[in-house]
Amino acid sequence: MDNLEFSKKNEPITAIMLGCGDRGLNVYGAYALERPNQLKFVACADLSSSKRTLFAKQHRIPENYVFKSDDEALKAGKVADAIFICTMDQLHEKEVLPALDLGYHVFLEKPMAITESGCRTIVANSVNLGKILTVGHVLRYSPLFSKVKQLLEAGAVGEITNIRHSENMGTWVYAHSFVRGNWENSVKTSSLILQKGCHDLDLIYWFADSPPTEVSMFVTPTPFSEKIAPKDAPVRCTDGCDYAETCLYEAVRFYLQGKFVMLDNTRSESRLVRAIFRLALKYPRLARTLIPPLKKYQLVPWRRWPTAQVSDDLSDEGIMNALREGPYGRCIYHCDNDQPVSHVCNILFENGCTATYILHGMSYRDGRELRIDGTKGTIKAFFYNTGFYVELYDHLTGKTKRWHLKLETTAGGGGDYKIVDEFINAIRGISAAPIAPQESLVSHLMAFAAERSVKNHSVEKIQI
Repeated sequence: MDNLEFSKKNEPITAIMLGCGDRGLNVYGAYALERPNQLKFVACADLSSSKRTLFAKQHRIPENYVFKSDDEALKAGKVADAIFICTMDQLHEKEVLPALDLGYHVFLEKPMAITESGCRTIVANSVNLGKILTVGHVLRYSPLFSKVKQLLEAGAVGEITNIRHSENMGTWVYAHSFVRGNWENSVKTSSLILQKGCHDLDLIYWFADSPPTEVSMFVTPTPFSEKIAPKDAPVRCTDGCDYAETCLYEAVRFYLQGKFVMLDNTRSESRLVRAIFRLALKYPRLARTLIPPLKKYQLVPWRRWPTAQVSDDLSDEGIMNALREGPYGRCIYHCDNDQPVSHVCNILFENGCTATYILHGMSYRDGRELRIDGTKGTIKAFFYNTGFYVELYDHLTGKTKRWHLKLETTAGGGGDYKIVDEFINAIRGISAAPIAPQESLVSHLMAFAAERSVKNHSVEKIQI
């Protein structure tokens, strides 16, 4: 569709949603509800009846535009200006290509696809067809990483010599998503370095401002397997386990109480947040009585991610039923998982800059830490769900400057809505696409090279 059709700024861009799960419903769906002049969902599709029904209800979508599958939605032809694809990684390629052929502008959750050839094909088709393809690399738009880029472009550290970036997944994040959850098995979905890592590899490439040329990676295998399961540990945590009181991953405490996410909030940069969650952990009923919004916003008892993914019925009984029958109630040692718990990735860039990326799942806090050293200074950045800040150390003066940035509550650290704004503006012809698909491809190529490095025990070249 020609951009000239969007000259009327007050008309919302229409869109179809493929995948009405967490990101589709609670991020991009929420954006449309909060900014109705910008975006309007007119159709949706999901394999889950409850998910698509809820999405359709929230967005007042007519029944004939509520589809039971991606195939059904795409066979209906072009029904909107854009399409948001928030399905599982292994489905992306078969959804994006026909969507582009139909004439949709595409917002695609990362990763683009689970193979290098698939990613290259998607990018080439979007360019050849002249359609906007935006991959959800939302971290570039977060206030913290935007500040880091601003300092780099201002020459604050001089010539960059080294980048060290660590993604410290909380133990509960690794266990939920990559042992029990949707991405437990890299053969069935995608590797952790691609699924999770392409966010951070994109940031490193953005900061280095130079094409990557070589990559190597080492990994630590998962510590959870049936071979090393404690003696007589049942297949499910709900079957009665002798280790329940001492097991960090016991599913009832993990999901019904949400203990470990709440513990993370007790480490917030905000004194108020710390105090509230300390009270809630010790005296949950008192906390709900004294602070009614805790119950309203599903904070006490905890009914947000990851608990919200366990069951559509978030009552105690509904969660317990899901733990007895679904994947999240399995013993941590009795899952079909193969994702490494730790990755150390080394990268060389064309301009001579080197980088180390650590991605691991045994952190006491969930977040990211960044250090960039250059000829004039050093930047340190701390990105946690409970607080952000950036430090700049000047080599010449010895002075340090710190910026405390606004605490953002969205998973993308405040970048989710900003990238959608840019996507919509690009469709309207107001500005260029947020991130060119060729740019987004680079982090995927880094991830695929890292996978080859592990397999071949080698340093791998990157062909962009």
